[in-house]
Order: sequence, then C-alpha cells, then structure tokens
Amino acid sequence: MSGEVVCKAWLGEFCRIQETLYVDSNIVEQTKRNFEAPWRPDEYQQISIIQEIFGQEKKRKMFCDIDFGAHAES
Repeated sequence: MSGEVVCKAWLGEFCRIQETLYVDSNIVEQTKRNFEAPWRPDEYQQISIIQEIFGQEKKRKMFCDIDFGAHAES
C-alpha cells in the first residue's frame, strides 16, 4: 500500500473524529480544470427569472405585451 493511500486514510479518520470533512485538494484542482470556461466573480451578470426560464427574447416579447392600464387619448 502506498504512503499516499495510508496518509489519506488517516487524514480521513482524523476528520471523522473531529466531525469535519476531508477534501482532497488534487480532486478540487482537477474539477476546476474540467470546467468548460474559466469564470470570475466580476464577470457575473444578474438575470431575471423570466430570462432564466425562457431566455432574453421571450422577456422582450413578454414585456411588450403587458397592458399598463392607462392609454393616452389623442
């Protein structure tokens, strides 16, 4: 058995005793590399629930169809 396997097993046991979770940093880094595109928090743009469900085009059409009640009389 390799030393790495033994060390991870003991680390897992220590975490269990302390009621914490052991996270293998190698797996975390590998998962981060597998993301399709890098993402940074400053690139985040908030969207509405309508956009999330139907997309941007549906939002435009939906809000154009809203009757706001009062119309200007000519």
